[in-house]
Amino acid sequence: MNRTWMARLGCVVALVASALMIPYAASGAAQKSNDKSAAAEAETKAQPDRLPNYYARVASEEQRTKLRAIQQEFAPQIQQKREELQALIAKRDAALAEVLTPEQRDEVAKLRALAESKRKADGDSASDGKGKAKKAKKSKAKQ
Repeated sequence: MNRTWMARLGCVVALVASALMIPYAASGAAQKSNDKSAAAEAETKAQPDRLPNYYARVASEEQRTKLRAIQQEFAPQIQQKREELQALIAKRDAALAEVLTPEQRDEVAKLRALAESKRKADGDSASDGKGKAKKAKKSKAKQ
């Protein structure tokens, strides 16, 4: 009996988790995701000479030239895979949205908008580069 209850609970948790991960398509987040990927792509194109984290500290100028060439070689393939992943995520999200009622989709959209506004507010307070560290210290102090 105990295992049956646990299995049912696991199913309920999985269903709730699936409902909370409702598609970007239903809430307009797919467009936001595409906007973010376009911004990331523009940033990458704007900084083609940027090396991976920590490489610039240890690589000689000759090695940097080779590293940049390798990055340029793989960049089109990586971009293609990113686009494929975006399309796959959008397709999955659309399938998830079909499970919910219109009211549930609306509620999920509201919850996402609330979370996005909180993230933006947190991002604004972290503009000095220390916002997240300050919040972590405050939450530890409260405990």
